[in-house]
Amino acid sequence: MKFDPRHLEILAAIVEAGGLTEGAAMLGKSQPSVSRSIAFLESRIGQRLFEPKRRPLRPTAIGLSLAQEGKKILEAGRAASTIADTFARGVAGAVRVAGTPIFMDGVISGVIAEFQGNYPNIRIDQSYAYADEALEKIAQDLLDLAILPMRPGTYSDDFAFHQILPGRNVIACRTGHPLAGQADLKSRDVESYPWIAPPANS
Repeated sequence: MKFDPRHLEILAAIVEAGGLTEGAAMLGKSQPSVSRSIAFLESRIGQRLFEPKRRPLRPTAIGLSLAQEGKKILEAGRAASTIADTFARGVAGAVRVAGTPIFMDGVISGVIAEFQGNYPNIRIDQSYAYADEALEKIAQDLLDLAILPMRPGTYSDDFAFHQILPGRNVIACRTGHPLAGQADLKSRDVESYPWIAPPANS
């Protein structure tokens, strides 16, 4: 005999809630529609699901057994709702993140570790990429987020840019080097030193 899972779910809700009205409210259904479903199920199996003239409702042996099966359906529905809700709130799922190697390893890896400690249901897929490649992957929906050194105005209006750290360049040189004594370096101050250059594509 094949059962409609919705009827078993309704039966489980009535048994769990302790009455037709309460079971209907739990499922967001009307009491008459729930009564019709139970009557249909009783007609289908040829047996009563609840003891007659008992208040509160008490399930018969077969009613209780079928309600236990319906409870699995009810709980599966609740679990599915929870999953959908966590995804909708952005606290579950997967995020594809890329950035320059030094920045990802030296800075972002610690941030991601802390984030995953707070949101264990979110998987972070990390990869390395420089700006041109990363933006292309975002445009192709192969990447969700790029964490990169960017200059305002160097990206198109197709992308949203949010600054997370202030830009700052550091030059390390020996003690006594002419640059070491200058408090506020400008681009023109370093032009004559070819050993000062950013990595390619950074």
